[in-house]
Amino acid sequence: MKILFISDIHGVITNLNVIRNHKFDKLVLLGDLYSSDVHNGMNNDNNEVDRLINEYNDKILCVKGNCDYLADYQRLEVAVSNDYLKITDEGLDIYCTHGDGYNYHKLSFLGTGGVIIYGHEHCPYIEKVNDVVYICVGSISKPRYGSKASYCIYENKEFIIYSVDGEIIDFINI
Repeated sequence: MKILFISDIHGVITNLNVIRNHKFDKLVLLGDLYSSDVHNGMNNDNNEVDRLINEYNDKILCVKGNCDYLADYQRLEVAVSNDYLKITDEGLDIYCTHGDGYNYHKLSFLGTGGVIIYGHEHCPYIEKVNDVVYICVGSISKPRYGSKASYCIYENKEFIIYSVDGEIIDFINI
């Protein structure tokens, strides 16, 4: 299974062309899809984000972000998980969440083994602690701390974080 993970769109469609540039089985949206802050100085493309996401509604899995409101998701044709969702592929458990509740800095709900993948921090990285792999995909629209806008692709037990320019930022084979 090939999965594309994107987080922290914040209502900016600029870099979402990566969706059209890849063939995938699932598109996992890790929260903070929209921007409700009209004073943030960035273009707010919430309606365009809706249109693009709805094009892929049959492939999307989505978790709610800390900046999202459930009313925002009523415009979408996809179901939204409030906290986390679990994908199992080739015996590997992949826990998808936004990252404000569970992440590398707030050790997860996982017992042993598996991957927890999230955004929220807007800075991509991969860390392995014991049998748990923590993957922050960064932000597709608003990177922080000098990082680049990024997303992650999973296939055949390999996770690769890419910049929107196609540069490999980090990867892990499990």
